[in-house]
Amino acid sequence: MDDQSWTRITTLNSFVNASVFVSLPDIGSSSSSSGFPAIARIRNVVHSGRVSFDARIYQANDSFCSKQWYVPVTISPPLSMSWLVVEHGVFNISKSVLLMIGEGAITRQDSTTTNTNNFVRFNYPVGCTSTTVSCNFPSSATVGLTLQLQTVVYDRLLIPRIYSNALRFFRAVLQTHDSTSSSYYVMSSPETLAYLAFTSGSSIGCVEGLAFDTNTFTSVTSVELTVTFGNTYTFPPGVYGVVGSSVSLSDSTGLRVFKRTTSGASVIMQEDQCVDQETDHTTGETVHVLAVGKRAVGSSCVVCKAVFTPQVSASPSRAPTPFPSSLPTRFPSTTPTRQPSQGPSVVPTL
Repeated sequence: MDDQSWTRITTLNSFVNASVFVSLPDIGSSSSSSGFPAIARIRNVVHSGRVSFDARIYQANDSFCSKQWYVPVTISPPLSMSWLVVEHGVFNISKSVLLMIGEGAITRQDSTTTNTNNFVRFNYPVGCTSTTVSCNFPSSATVGLTLQLQTVVYDRLLIPRIYSNALRFFRAVLQTHDSTSSSYYVMSSPETLAYLAFTSGSSIGCVEGLAFDTNTFTSVTSVELTVTFGNTYTFPPGVYGVVGSSVSLSDSTGLRVFKRTTSGASVIMQEDQCVDQETDHTTGETVHVLAVGKRAVGSSCVVCKAVFTPQVSASPSRAPTPFPSSLPTRFPSTTPTRQPSQGPSVVPTL
């Protein structure tokens, strides 16, 4: 994926009503003078049946930024990204892990960082105890989140950020890159924001081959933070994350990931250079991190009802096969087939 063209993705499996999430771009190194804030955005989402969507990476638009300190450069070669499609609802993955998935409309009225109308409330799904009361996380839980805009109403770098977080709801704010024009912050036409809320501080391995780690960190700044995974993965997992607080909203801040390995990754907070040269974010913020991949060792009895496709190579095939197989095979073919299989595979892909 890069920042010049849209990549179209379609799932093999069908959903009732799902949202899409894309991982953080792996950009730069441990210094806040390296790399730049960026985020993946998606559009044209088909939420039911075989889910499909377009995705590309956004960075600051230099047409609205000073070129004195930084001029964006095309992302090349394309970056390896991962994505999740998750059914809406509430799921009890194990005795200690809850997942809550949903979406709603979000706007922003102005550039004011103290205007409470800019902080939009999202209630978690209903149905756990009542058809009208939101489900809640246990009082002992630390709730983490990852967010993804499902629309591109405003064609720009737009980073959703948590303002406050509770057991039954959270509040989010739309954060664009810094601008000297107050009108750039006005987004009165609603974007659609999806959330994936999770019990933080957990490592889960699923019988389907999926594994994930959930973490919440406090006092994160532009100093490199090393995240150690509870699982060991077969290849560096996708890392999803969001700034989980708004202690300082006066400077636009992105969350970067780098040094992804099978056992850990590093994250850093970095400001853009649209109105000033400073890239350090010295105010400590909360950060939520979700890692998803395939576990290298260990067995599990946890059924996650997931379909997981691991990374097969660092680059896509040169061309699609002329005809699809009747069912997916457990392992990829070394060369594309020229006609469909005569019958189903013995064991379908997990």
